[in-house]
Amino acid sequence: GVAGPPSPTDPADSGFPALSDVFAELVAAIRGGDAARVASAATRSAEANQLRNPNPLWEPLRALVRRHGALGVAVSHTGPAIALLLPPDSPAAPGPELAALGLHPVLDYVLG
Repeated sequence: GVAGPPSPTDPADSGFPALSDVFAELVAAIRGGDAARVASAATRSAEANQLRNPNPLWEPLRALVRRHGALGVAVSHTGPAIALLLPPDSPAAPGPELAALGLHPVLDYVLG
Protein backbone atom coordinates (compact mmCIF):
# COMPACT_ATOMS: atom_id res chain seq x y z
CA GLY A 1 0.00 0.00 0.00
CA VAL A 2 0.91 3.65 0.09
CA ALA A 3 1.66 5.43 3.36
CA GLY A 4 1.11 9.06 2.47
CA PRO A 5 1.23 11.38 -0.50
CA PRO A 6 3.64 10.96 -3.43
CA SER A 7 7.12 12.35 -2.92
CA PRO A 8 8.79 14.43 -5.61
CA THR A 9 12.05 12.92 -6.75
CA ASP A 10 15.15 14.30 -8.41
CA PRO A 11 16.67 12.07 -11.13
CA ALA A 12 20.09 13.49 -10.24
CA ASP A 13 19.78 12.41 -6.61
CA SER A 14 22.56 9.99 -5.77
CA GLY A 15 22.29 10.12 -1.99
CA PHE A 16 21.07 6.56 -1.59
CA PRO A 17 22.74 4.25 0.93
CA ALA A 18 25.40 1.83 -0.34
CA LEU A 19 23.52 -1.40 -1.00
CA SER A 20 25.73 -3.40 -3.37
CA ASP A 21 25.99 -6.28 -0.87
CA VAL A 22 22.19 -6.32 -0.53
CA PHE A 23 21.75 -6.37 -4.31
CA ALA A 24 24.22 -9.26 -4.59
CA GLU A 25 22.21 -11.16 -1.95
CA LEU A 26 19.00 -10.37 -3.81
CA VAL A 27 20.33 -11.65 -7.14
CA ALA A 28 21.54 -14.88 -5.54
CA ALA A 29 18.21 -15.33 -3.74
CA ILE A 30 16.20 -14.81 -6.92
CA ARG A 31 18.40 -17.19 -8.88
CA GLY A 32 18.03 -19.76 -6.12
CA GLY A 33 14.28 -19.30 -5.80
CA ASP A 34 14.69 -18.54 -2.09
CA ALA A 35 11.77 -16.36 -0.96
CA ALA A 36 13.13 -15.95 2.57
CA ARG A 37 16.45 -14.60 1.25
CA VAL A 38 14.64 -12.28 -1.19
CA ALA A 39 12.64 -10.89 1.74
CA SER A 40 15.76 -10.59 3.88
CA ALA A 41 17.49 -8.53 1.19
CA ALA A 42 14.39 -6.37 0.71
CA THR A 43 14.14 -5.79 4.45
CA ARG A 44 17.81 -4.82 4.73
CA SER A 45 17.31 -2.36 1.88
CA ALA A 46 14.18 -0.97 3.54
CA GLU A 47 16.01 -0.58 6.87
CA ALA A 48 18.77 1.40 5.16
CA ASN A 49 16.16 3.57 3.46
CA GLN A 50 14.54 4.46 6.79
CA LEU A 51 17.52 6.72 7.54
CA ARG A 52 17.09 8.60 4.26
CA ASN A 53 13.36 8.51 3.49
CA PRO A 54 11.55 7.43 6.66
CA ASN A 55 8.21 5.74 6.19
CA PRO A 56 5.83 6.68 9.04
CA LEU A 57 4.34 3.17 9.09
CA TRP A 58 7.68 1.36 9.41
CA GLU A 59 7.33 0.29 13.05
CA PRO A 60 3.63 -0.71 12.85
CA LEU A 61 4.38 -2.75 9.72
CA ARG A 62 7.34 -4.44 11.42
CA ALA A 63 4.92 -5.43 14.22
CA LEU A 64 2.66 -7.03 11.58
CA VAL A 65 5.69 -8.91 10.22
CA ARG A 66 6.23 -10.45 13.65
CA ARG A 67 2.53 -11.10 14.31
CA HIS A 68 1.83 -12.80 10.96
CA GLY A 69 5.13 -14.60 10.41
CA ALA A 70 5.91 -12.51 7.34
CA LEU A 71 9.29 -12.88 5.71
CA GLY A 72 10.01 -9.17 5.60
CA VAL A 73 9.21 -5.71 4.29
CA ALA A 74 9.85 -3.90 1.02
CA VAL A 75 9.65 -0.14 0.44
CA SER A 76 10.05 2.27 -2.42
CA HIS A 77 13.21 4.30 -1.94
CA THR A 78 11.74 7.40 -3.59
CA GLY A 79 8.20 7.41 -2.31
CA PRO A 80 5.69 6.17 0.25
CA ALA A 81 4.99 2.62 -1.02
CA ILE A 82 5.50 -0.16 1.51
CA ALA A 83 4.79 -3.91 1.35
CA LEU A 84 4.55 -6.86 3.69
CA LEU A 85 6.31 -9.92 2.21
CA LEU A 86 4.52 -13.10 3.21
CA PRO A 87 5.72 -16.67 2.67
CA PRO A 88 4.33 -18.47 -0.40
CA ASP A 89 2.23 -20.76 1.81
CA SER A 90 0.75 -17.94 3.90
CA PRO A 91 -2.97 -18.51 4.55
CA ALA A 92 -4.04 -14.92 3.85
CA ALA A 93 -2.70 -11.41 3.70
CA PRO A 94 -3.70 -9.20 6.65
CA GLY A 95 -5.44 -6.70 4.36
CA PRO A 96 -7.81 -5.25 6.97
CA GLU A 97 -4.92 -4.66 9.38
CA LEU A 98 -2.88 -2.97 6.65
CA ALA A 99 -5.85 -0.75 5.75
CA ALA A 100 -6.35 0.07 9.45
CA LEU A 101 -2.78 1.41 9.53
CA GLY A 102 -3.72 3.80 6.76
CA LEU A 103 -2.25 1.98 3.77
CA HIS A 104 -4.35 2.65 0.68
CA PRO A 105 -4.83 0.96 -1.63
CA VAL A 106 -4.02 -2.43 -0.13
CA LEU A 107 -3.08 -4.79 -2.96
CA ASP A 108 -2.49 -8.54 -2.73
CA TYR A 109 -0.08 -10.18 -5.17
CA VAL A 110 1.15 -13.76 -5.34
CA LEU A 111 4.50 -14.30 -7.00
CA GLY A 112 6.15 -17.49 -7.96
